Amino acid sequence: MILNLMNVSKSYKSNTNSVDVLEDLTFEVSAGETVAILGPSGCGKTTTLNLAAGFIRPDNGRVVFNGQEVGAPGPDRVMIFQEDAVLPWLTVEANVRYAINTSKKLFRKQSESLVNEFLELVGLKDRRNSFPKELSGGMRKRLEIARAFVIAPKLVLADEPFAKIDAITKERLQERLLSLSQKLDTTMLFATHDIEEAVYLSDRVLIMSSPPKATIIRETEISLLRPRRPELKVDEEFQRIVSDLKHHLPTLETG
Repeated sequence: MILNLMNVSKSYKSNTNSVDVLEDLTFEVSAGETVAILGPSGCGKTTTLNLAAGFIRPDNGRVVFNGQEVGAPGPDRVMIFQEDAVLPWLTVEANVRYAINTSKKLFRKQSESLVNEFLELVGLKDRRNSFPKELSGGMRKRLEIARAFVIAPKLVLADEPFAKIDAITKERLQERLLSLSQKLDTTMLFATHDIEEAVYLSDRVLIMSSPPKATIIRETEISLLRPRRPELKVDEEFQRIVSDLKHHLPTLETG
């Protein structure tokens, strides 16, 4: 196992109150596996990713990555956020190069070829000299994907990365993500409230309970063959899995 969360609990405290978010959260992710965390808004999906990334520490329990206790962020784990995280003052090319140069030194000699390779892979080679403000939302998200994968992390964490993207662009971005993760054999853990997205992208889906004190309440293996294409979404078995997950997914109106 490359990632292991064991009996993790997390609460957020202020001067006036304490909010229990996670309690006794336990799951594992194998190397090369793509795992989706599915659950209603506010159930702790983002908190779970932040724990794996090392942005926050658990109150109780352990988060172990690659055999080591997670104590801080590192270049072996990268996050793709829901909000834009590209650097607006840098061009497309410079954004990708910045990711390389701020990671492990061994990538620096390969910088130019890596920049070209990953801009090609995400379809932004002809926009290399553009600034983020000149790109569409889908293009900026492609740039974020390139920045995440170019440093060859051991784990990619994605926090509802396509939630604010229109349906057509979202489908294209899902294809890019699938293609890159398969090409590079990347381990990925992503959070979503989109059931079809969870089934389409993952090898395994974990359903979280409603808050407070959310935890994993169901685990479903996705045995659909790879490589996957958008037409898979109308397949009878795909829809059967979606229906089963929908039946077990807690509902919560939190905005």
